[in-house]
Amino acid sequence: MKILHTSDLHLREYEDDRWKTLLKLLEIGKQNNIEILAISGDLFDNNLIAEELRPKLRSIFSQNKFKIVIIPGNHDKDSYKSGKYFGDDIALISQIT
Repeated sequence: MKILHTSDLHLREYEDDRWKTLLKLLEIGKQNNIEILAISGDLFDNNLIAEELRPKLRSIFSQNKFKIVIIPGNHDKDSYKSGKYFGDDIALISQIT
């Protein structure tokens, strides 16, 4: 199984350097036929930016042949509350029992 891992991207704006880094990671995942992209820590810099970027993320997260697993961080944990849809291929790990 091939897993690509990243953490703490702290996305702030659409199409800034951090956004471009995420796009590059998705491309690397496609080129290397990964099965999972694991994003741990803060995908977003804060909860407000998550609201703006969520529709754009749904678009880029839905165009892959691999699953994306997200583990929220301390800056964005409220961005993943119930009912927040990020795409069909997204697995959210928000509680560990």
